[in-house]
Amino acid sequence: MNDRINKKLYSGTSGYLVKKYGFSQSFLPLIFGDIILEKRCKTGQEKCVDERLTVDCQLKGIPLSYIIDCKRKKVMTVDQINGIDRDGLSIRFEKYFISGNIIIPRIIELNDINYGISLRIKILKVESPWNGNISFIPGKGYELIELQ
Repeated sequence: MNDRINKKLYSGTSGYLVKKYGFSQSFLPLIFGDIILEKRCKTGQEKCVDERLTVDCQLKGIPLSYIIDCKRKKVMTVDQINGIDRDGLSIRFEKYFISGNIIIPRIIELNDINYGISLRIKILKVESPWNGNISFIPGKGYELIELQ
């Protein structure tokens, strides 16, 4: 994560994600509104109602509840179903746009009540199609902070 205001670059491993937030990198497609399903999922209704479908799943043992936009075939919201010892993580997606042949949310909001974290991401520009590796080069004067 790049903190441009304080000129800090936070970096960590996939193990850090699991330890700190309880999910692995296999959950990252959710950040862009993609649906990740496993075999044991159930819909809250049989078909789309008002262009929406509710689906409850367990993904890698974590219970999730999706609300899917049937027209776009993208996630509108995904909530971690609250457990006994942990409040859930909630991700909301707004203002999808098309870039090349992919549909991407322009605004992504993550809220984690348990950790008091709220994050709003606004995507302004996307290059698509993309061939190559994604790498981040911080600006001059950034302090690198390793997350452990």
